[in-house]
Amino acid sequence: MKTFFVLGMGTGLVAVVQPFAGASALPTWVERLGWTLVHSIWQFAAIAVVTATVNWSLRRMSANVRYIAAVVLLGCTVALPGVTWFLIDVPPRTDERPNRSSSELLRACEVFAFSVGGGGRF
Repeated sequence: MKTFFVLGMGTGLVAVVQPFAGASALPTWVERLGWTLVHSIWQFAAIAVVTATVNWSLRRMSANVRYIAAVVLLGCTVALPGVTWFLIDVPPRTDERPNRSSSELLRACEVFAFSVGGGGRF
């Protein structure tokens, strides 16, 4: 499936651009960050369940004990994304930063320009 972007809608001239094949490739650190954020959702939910369970089981203890347990679990929510960052296995990319000149980029993009009033169709 091809992706098209429409530019200049209010000017009377519309350009439809098909991006080059390497445009969708994300750098490794962006992919790692995305997976870290995805994993942090279930990790925070699991810590919330553990916190509720610990809080319930310590209901007869003093407030200081419950507070210390909650602070320890809050520390886990701060530490887990960092641990996840280093544990995620993202394969390195060889085409992370392609070295292309502007003329190669122009050749890689297919640009069709037509006037809106000229009867052009997508």
